[in-house]
Amino acid sequence: MGSSTTIAFEIITNTGGSGGSGGGGGGSGAGDSDDSDDTEPIDKQPTPTVVEEGETANVGDVATTKYVQVASGGSVEFTFNAEAHTLEVTGVTKTTATVIISSDPIELTLTVGETRDVELNGETLTLTLNSIVDGKADLSFGATTEPEIKEEKPSLLWLWILILLAVIGFGWYKYRLNQTKQAAPKRIATRKRRKRR
Repeated sequence: MGSSTTIAFEIITNTGGSGGSGGGGGGSGAGDSDDSDDTEPIDKQPTPTVVEEGETANVGDVATTKYVQVASGGSVEFTFNAEAHTLEVTGVTKTTATVIISSDPIELTLTVGETRDVELNGETLTLTLNSIVDGKADLSFGATTEPEIKEEKPSLLWLWILILLAVIGFGWYKYRLNQTKQAAPKRIATRKRRKRR
């Protein structure tokens, strides 16, 4: 009887150990799944220049796109097509922003996600209202890049062919004319001989 009781305890102990090991394995699996969730996006929008009310920031040449967050009453100075300009935000709501681009004042009201093209001295500036962040207009703007269209020059081969044919034709004409002039006296002499006979 005592030996049977000992065997029963051993079986229970082994089963419990096995279950604990399985539970530990499950805990390890959960830990692995938590680590796999800690991923961050690689591509990020460049850090915008933040301009508060009453402030002015200079972002330089906008040949490449610039990103700014401007509060109402703030402004941004920039260079476009070698000329100085100013973009001033005059009003911001939850979904819109009103801006004035000078020196030749152009007033625009954009909604979030809207893109507008602005003509400045014959060149096109693209302006986009990306969002409203903390009461500021999140804007991106820069020169519009258009695909360069290469004009195909007409081939001059056909012109050279025409010139060559004209030269050949003119040469043949001169040759035949000379042949005719040389043959004319001979014909006249032959006719005179025939008359004398």
